[in-house]
Amino acid sequence: MTGAGRTVVLKLGGSLLTWPGFPPRLRAYLDALTPDRPVLIVGGGKGADFIRELDSVHGIGEKRSHELAIRVLGVTARVAAAVVPGLRVVERPDGLAGVWEGGGVPVLAPRWLLENLDAGTPGALPERWDVTTDSIAARAAVLLGAGDLRLIKSAGLGGVSSRSEAANRGLVDPYFPTAAAPLERVSVVNLRADPVTTEPLDRG
Repeated sequence: MTGAGRTVVLKLGGSLLTWPGFPPRLRAYLDALTPDRPVLIVGGGKGADFIRELDSVHGIGEKRSHELAIRVLGVTARVAAAVVPGLRVVERPDGLAGVWEGGGVPVLAPRWLLENLDAGTPGALPERWDVTTDSIAARAAVLLGAGDLRLIKSAGLGGVSSRSEAANRGLVDPYFPTAAAPLERVSVVNLRADPVTTEPLDRG
């Protein structure tokens, strides 16, 4: 991972964390990316669902729940790093280069995301439940200057080709087409497929 390739943001769906086959499958996928420089963002999975349930019971509110759900990503990031060889958690983008130079893959944890994704700056994400890690990863890719975003999921697109259609069918969150609009390349990777498949998501 030490080459001068492109920065590629990979969003790993949190539901994959409970699949026993995901560590070797993800490791093999990452190895095939050389010389590109991957940055991994891990979804909240059942942890985010737990926050959603608490909000429905206690009325925490979308803004506070959004912050709590992002903090859950710190746990899932560390889970992924614990079970996939070569992953290292970093809190800020200035830690990415050191991981790449050491031959590892950085997993970006939520502290920087909390500071930059909903700070009222142009392009900042709304703090509501229909903004999930798909849009968070898209926003991170924009801020990192990565033109390539890959959503690693448990299934393919089923014939869907555009970002808006994917949002309409619930394959990505409703805000994703807006968050990903600046990105030239977006694709969905079906990690459970054998072999792994990659399908582009076009603008529109």
